[in-house]
Amino acid sequence: MSDHNNYDVAELFYRGWIQMVPRQRQAASTSVGEMTHWCLGGSVKEDGSLVCPDKSDPIPDSFYYAASFLDTIGYFDKPKRFWTASVPPGDPTKIRTGMIAQLKNFNPYYTEVDDTLFRLGAPEHPWTNAVL
Repeated sequence: MSDHNNYDVAELFYRGWIQMVPRQRQAASTSVGEMTHWCLGGSVKEDGSLVCPDKSDPIPDSFYYAASFLDTIGYFDKPKRFWTASVPPGDPTKIRTGMIAQLKNFNPYYTEVDDTLFRLGAPEHPWTNAVL
């Protein structure tokens, strides 16, 4: 699994949810639950840092895909949670604020940083002394 692939699949499930029959929704819900468990257990730490960023992409891209996956499934925003009514594990606020803090280490004008901050509901171009 990877956050990038999980985000792609979750986005397809989200967009197709309205057209799914109950058995398809159940299968999609199970899959999203497994992807969420993997993300929160093997990719994103409770403090918002990443366990093992994708070595083939810049680190901000790894944050983008993890944040986009969690945003798409409604982890940070219950009304977006199309796939379940239960609360996924972990503390969404702590993870969100932790990811925002981690992104301070990167150039805020790098597109993926801006896009990730948007997905996390943070202001664009935060304070930073970092360079790309």
